[in-house]
Amino acid sequence: MRIIKIINSSPLFKSSLKKNINLFMWLLLIFVLGSFLSVYPTKLLGDIINLLSTEESINSVKKVILMYVFIRIISLSITILGKYLQEYISSNLECELRVKSVDETIKMDMAEFEKIQSTQFVSRIFEAISQLVSAIINIITWLGKSLTTLIFTFYFLFKIDAEITLAFIPLIPCMAILTKIISSKKKALSKKEAEKSGFVKDFIQEIVSSFKEIKVYNCSKWILGKYDDLENQWKNARI
Repeated sequence: MRIIKIINSSPLFKSSLKKNINLFMWLLLIFVLGSFLSVYPTKLLGDIINLLSTEESINSVKKVILMYVFIRIISLSITILGKYLQEYISSNLECELRVKSVDETIKMDMAEFEKIQSTQFVSRIFEAISQLVSAIINIITWLGKSLTTLIFTFYFLFKIDAEITLAFIPLIPCMAILTKIISSKKKALSKKEAEKSGFVKDFIQEIVSSFKEIKVYNCSKWILGKYDDLENQWKNARI
């Protein structure tokens, strides 16, 4: 896709990614901290059970319970902060890349610009930038949430019962394969939905650019029927 080629080849886009590297690292750090705080309370529940079974003093149990509640509150706050920062990064990066993509487009000569289908340009540039930003966020999410949650979970399980934890290790490849299959299917469905959405946007642009011709040839009903079909195709791609 020509738009992706522009994004990948332009130093302006690369500079945008480099400029936001600190925000990426902060988001990764928040995700790692959130993963730890989501797993650690499970260990505290085990500690509470152990204290109750060994008839420890009620004060010891209360301290662990208070720590459990405190960590849950902090975990919720970190989760909210992470979601806000993720949305902040995504929105600002998409906006910045769109502005720079228009700047790059304006600098094209006529011969190169004519190779782009003008009715599809808007949907293509939006889709390409959205895919780029989503890919970056997905990598950070996988490293900061999925991977670290798995590591912390097995670490605490190993401290509780090493034999049971070791017994679960052979299941990890099976879980990874299953996750890969589900992810691939979800990606295929998302790609199909994005393609159908692009067709809808392109058709709306064609309606606007050909409005006079539609009125002259009195083909409004046919246009509306065609548009309704495209909307149904998009809806079916999402279901």
